[in-house]
Amino acid sequence: MKPGRFLTPFFTFFIASILIFSLGIVFHSQAVEGVSESMEDVGIEDIEVEFPDEFIAGFFNEVRFDSQEREVNITMYPEDDPDIEYQWYYDEEEGWGGDIGYLDEVNTSYTDGSWEVHISVDDEDPTDVVWTIEFEVEGETHDFSVEVLEPRVSFTYSGDLRYLFEPYEDDVEGTDSISVRNTGNVKIVVEIYTDFPEVDIELGGEIEHGDELAPGESAEIELTYTTSTSGAQLPTTFGTLTVEGRAISRVTPDPDEDFVVHPGPAFPIYARYTVGYEGFEQEGNEGFTVQYERSKEIDGLTEGEVVFYVYPEELVSVGIHTENITFDEEEDVTAKARNGGELEDIDLDIPGSISPEHEEVEIIVEFESHHRDDGMIELMIEDESYTTDIEIGEAVDSPEPDDDIFLGRDARELTLGAIVVGAIVLTGVGRVWWSKKRSEKREEE
Repeated sequence: MKPGRFLTPFFTFFIASILIFSLGIVFHSQAVEGVSESMEDVGIEDIEVEFPDEFIAGFFNEVRFDSQEREVNITMYPEDDPDIEYQWYYDEEEGWGGDIGYLDEVNTSYTDGSWEVHISVDDEDPTDVVWTIEFEVEGETHDFSVEVLEPRVSFTYSGDLRYLFEPYEDDVEGTDSISVRNTGNVKIVVEIYTDFPEVDIELGGEIEHGDELAPGESAEIELTYTTSTSGAQLPTTFGTLTVEGRAISRVTPDPDEDFVVHPGPAFPIYARYTVGYEGFEQEGNEGFTVQYERSKEIDGLTEGEVVFYVYPEELVSVGIHTENITFDEEEDVTAKARNGGELEDIDLDIPGSISPEHEEVEIIVEFESHHRDDGMIELMIEDESYTTDIEIGEAVDSPEPDDDIFLGRDARELTLGAIVVGAIVLTGVGRVWWSKKRSEKREEE
C-alpha cells in the first residue's frame, strides 16, 4: 500500500476537523460578543428605571431603579440650563448627602437590589421643560430625559344639595350628595366645613374632612338632613357646605422648615329644601302659594283627574277654565282642606273663594278626555293662571251617536234636548193634522 493513498483521506479528515473547530471558535466568539453588546445596550440606554410620566416640581416623585450596590449618585438638571443642578448621593457610612431638602428620606429605601427614592426640584425652577436625570450605578452613568411640570392644584364639584319634603311630615329625612374630583396633577387634601344651625345634619359618603384625593380621583360627599314640615314652602336655604382642596408639599430647601401648603379652590355649596309634592310645580304669589302638575298623559275618551294644591294667606278667588275636556263644575270638582290635621271634605263652589283659615286646600277636577285633541285644565287664582296640559297618548275614533261609547255630558244633554224638542214638534204637527181632518169631515156632513 502506498502511503499517499492512505494519508489522503486521513489528511482530508484532519484538515476538515481543523476548519470546523476554527469556525466553531469564530461563531462562539461572535455569539458572546453579540450578547455582550445587547447587555451593554440595556445597561447604558434601557436600565430598569421607573419614574412617573409627569415629574411634578415642588412635590416628591417616586423613582425606582436597579442597583446591585447601595452606593448611588443621582443628578438632575434642565437640558437648556445646566447651571441649575440637583445632586443626591448615598454612602454606606455617611448615608444620604447632597440636596437633602429635596429628598424624602423617610420613604426612600433599598430592597433586594432595587432603589426606591423620592426626589423633587423647586417649583420656582424651569417647568414644562425637559430635564436630564442621571444615575451613577456600579461605576457606570445612565441618563434619561423627563419632563418636569408645574404643580397644578385644582378640583371641581358636580351636583346640588336639594331636598323635597312633603307637607305636614314629622322627622322626615332626606339625603343628597355632591361629587368632588381632583382635576390637578398633585394629591390634594379635601377639607369640609358647614355652617348649619340645625343639629339634624349628618355628613357621610366616600370621603371625610382631611381625606386625600389623588389626581383624577373623585369621591362623593353625602349630606343627610332631618326636619319636620308644615305647609308648602318655596325653596329655602338652610345652610352652606364649603369644600376646599389644598395640596401639602414637604419639599423645602431646609429640612427643618415646616411643610409648604399650596392653596386650592374653595366652593360654597348652598343646601336648599322645598316643601311640596313630588311631580308638582310650585309657585308663589302675593297672598297664596300653589302647586300643580305641568301635564298629564291620558288616552282618548278616558276618565281622569287633575289635582291642585292651594295655600291661601288671605281670601282669594278661584275658578277653572278648560279646553277639549268634558266636566261638570258642580259634580266633578271636589275639595278637601287641612286645618292643623287630616284633609277633610269641604264645599267649594266654582267659581268661588277660599280663605286662610285653611292651611292647605286640595282641589280635584275629574274630567273626560277628548277622543283625539290635547286639552288643558287651568286653575285661576285671582288674576293668575296655573295650567295642567292634558296630552292624548292614544287617540280613538270619534264616537257615533248610536254607539255605546262614552259621549260626554254635553253630547248626552244635547241629544236629550233634541229628543224633547222633536217630540214637542211632532205633537204639535199631529194636533194640527188631526184638527184639519176633523174640520174637513164636518164640511162633508
